[in-house]
Amino acid sequence: MPIYWIIGYISAFVWIFPAIRQFKSNFFYYFLFIALCDPFGLLNTYFLHIIDPNKVITIVSLLLFYSTQYGEHKTSRRWIFNLLIALIYLCVLLFLKSQNVPIAILRTLVLFKFIQKAVINVYGKGELNFFYLALIFYELSIVFNFLVILGGTEPDIIVFISTLSFQILVALFFIIFREDSPALVFKIKPAK
Repeated sequence: MPIYWIIGYISAFVWIFPAIRQFKSNFFYYFLFIALCDPFGLLNTYFLHIIDPNKVITIVSLLLFYSTQYGEHKTSRRWIFNLLIALIYLCVLLFLKSQNVPIAILRTLVLFKFIQKAVINVYGKGELNFFYLALIFYELSIVFNFLVILGGTEPDIIVFISTLSFQILVALFFIIFREDSPALVFKIKPAK
């Protein structure tokens, strides 16, 4: 079995545990969808053959986008925006052959949401929370992979293995730490 398959299976297994560790946190659904993505994708690929594996990733990316809004106040405008996004992605799932562009767009939106949360935390509470930085770097690695694919080249095996290995390390970080872990908070200035 090639090394990248072994690392991929390890990654799928390791990412189950952050969902358990983050239970009842603001990011539980985010980690839950990540935890379910690879096992469902593997189950679908090898046994069920229900849906194209790239469509699984597209659906999970959409769920990740919505999970970043968990616990926020909803406005009617946001509800309309979310409905519009869901309808657009339903059309994408049905009609587009390649799912790479929609996945890259959704994961970039998730990345911006985490950047927004980190900035609000810095300016609102006067704290730098390394939990948010880990989320940002994780999403950056995902977006980077899709940008390489969209650039017209298949990711080099070294880049693929390096990215997967980095993502396993990030998963281990999220197994140890939660958003409310005091060890991750660095006070910058008094909160306003």
